[in-house]
Amino acid sequence: MRYVITGGNSFLGAALCKLLVSKGHEVIVACRKNSKTDAILQSPLVEIVRYEGLHNMTSVLKIGSADVFIHLAWNGTGHEGRDNHEVQEENITYSLEAVNIAKKLNCKLFVEAGSQAEYGIVEGKMSESTECHPLNEYGKAKLKFGEVASKRCLEFGMKFIHLRILSVFGETDHPWTLVMSCVRKMLNNEDIQLSSCEQLWNFVSVSDAVKQIYLLCKNALDKTNFRSEIFLIGSNDTRVLRSFVNEIHHLTKSKSKLLFGTYNGSTVVSLYPDMSKTENATGGFISDYTFGEVVTNIINKFRNGDHD
Repeated sequence: MRYVITGGNSFLGAALCKLLVSKGHEVIVACRKNSKTDAILQSPLVEIVRYEGLHNMTSVLKIGSADVFIHLAWNGTGHEGRDNHEVQEENITYSLEAVNIAKKLNCKLFVEAGSQAEYGIVEGKMSESTECHPLNEYGKAKLKFGEVASKRCLEFGMKFIHLRILSVFGETDHPWTLVMSCVRKMLNNEDIQLSSCEQLWNFVSVSDAVKQIYLLCKNALDKTNFRSEIFLIGSNDTRVLRSFVNEIHHLTKSKSKLLFGTYNGSTVVSLYPDMSKTENATGGFISDYTFGEVVTNIINKFRNGDHD
């Protein structure tokens, strides 16, 4: 099977590439012209194709054909870009061109990465059918693209999956994320300013997330009547965010003081996913790893000097 991944050098994309290669699949990693490729697995099954930017991805067509197109690339994902209407609208236009390219490559399935930001504030459990009220331009654009791309894929006769990805974490995560910054500060016994951390939260390891994505692709390809679906990417471990922070504190055996309620961040949202639809489609799979197991691996990497 031949997979194309845009944004394949990202945290999620690099992990997905490794998993696909481990299953014997060929992977074409499509990256921006000047982006780093250090995280991409070096393998005879991996080919890197450069493109000018999301506005011009035609160079991907030189690969000739593929079976599955997984679109992870997206501009304006940082704090500043998330509320930039122009940037987010451009993402929709450019990403629709990715759908067109997938069709020209004769792909059977187009998969794209949505976000928890599509929901906005949800009371109680969220599922794929929960009504969305995104709070920022990023969430609005992800929601809109999922709807428009689904229709275009149906017109093309190409199967479509919209992934609503929750809070993914892992050993190669960005250093500014909550888990990574907490581990680093706790190992140094630094006091940590935190929000009240009283909202419900859900973490999924990057290894489990990419395995879910792979199994969802397999399910879509195997089912002749599959057309277009939304799936949540998360775990079955939902609890108050403070509980996760306390677990990190316990695992690091830290002397850090956890100063809950001393930091006021952005609008507080909760994550409490109903993972039953994804679990059914993956043949019962949700997680191989617990939160604590992944955090322990992160701690060991810090202690071995593998993180700054």
